Amino acid sequence: MIARLTKRLQVFACGALLSFSAGVAQAQSPAPIWTGAYLVVHGGGAWVDVESEQEDGGFSASGGLGGLYGGYQWQSGNWVLGAEGDVSFGKLDKEAEFVERFSVFGDRFTDRERHRGEIKRLASLRARIGYAAGLLQVYATGGVAWTWLELSYSDSLTQNDVTRASSDYEDSDVLTGWTVGGGAEYKLMKNASARVDVQH
Repeated sequence: MIARLTKRLQVFACGALLSFSAGVAQAQSPAPIWTGAYLVVHGGGAWVDVESEQEDGGFSASGGLGGLYGGYQWQSGNWVLGAEGDVSFGKLDKEAEFVERFSVFGDRFTDRERHRGEIKRLASLRARIGYAAGLLQVYATGGVAWTWLELSYSDSLTQNDVTRASSDYEDSDVLTGWTVGGGAEYKLMKNASARVDVQH
């Protein structure tokens, strides 16, 4: 049944990001230019794989995502430490249909199942460690992640094109797990930078 679809969820997300830092860069040189708070507008894509205990119960989907994240980072020498939180909105959905047809004493029967899964929102809270070489920083990140998952299921049995039985099921849940990833970020100017970020 679709109620068991939430056994394991994997989300892969990546995107090109433009961040606008609210922190004030130091005027001295060489200065810790990566120290400060920041707020990021991001967009990109995601791929999701949901597995279930049934062979035909899981689904894979892809789609676009966009949202905000922000945080604070502190630079000491070439090392940059920080914390980030993010929320992403989009639509990752997949619908699958399974049809079985058979005959009993000349009557035609059709058993039709429809499974649908949809993700509209993702969020995470992560620690971050980076290495800065002037205007370029490469970093790794990891922490806790949340996924808002909606599932639906319907089953109908028809006899000679007349519905004899049907059932419907819907459920939603907030799944909690972990995320790890990394990326590279480049300072475009004093309070703006661009980055590419990938998370699993």
